Amino acid sequence: MAIPFFTKTTIMMKFVAFCLAIICISTFLPKQEDVCGLPAPTNNGSTHNGSSLSCAWTSVSGAVSYKIRVFDLDNGSELVYSNDAVSGTSQNVSGTNAGHDYRVQIAANCTGPEPSTNIIVVDLLGVKP
Repeated sequence: MAIPFFTKTTIMMKFVAFCLAIICISTFLPKQEDVCGLPAPTNNGSTHNGSSLSCAWTSVSGAVSYKIRVFDLDNGSELVYSNDAVSGTSQNVSGTNAGHDYRVQIAANCTGPEPSTNIIVVDLLGVKP
């Protein structure tokens, strides 16, 4: 007994719909990222001299680079510097203001797409005139 054409078409349409649903689900669901389990670096003498910040931290075993963010706390936590791939364990940031307070955040990067969720936060009080 032959299967009617409309039944074959319905089966094929259901199969295509099923495949498209699988593709959509796998595309739009959040992916499990390879998030680093690296520890936070340790502050190693970060300073603010009025016109620049000098940030230094300890090396983290397994880190391929470091992610650094600098925020001006006196300007509503404005992001004033950002670098996702600092290769060493220090960074100078120029153009800061005397008397301002700054927050520095540093995280270790691994070989995956995301940096470690463990960060060091260093608050540097501004040099008052």
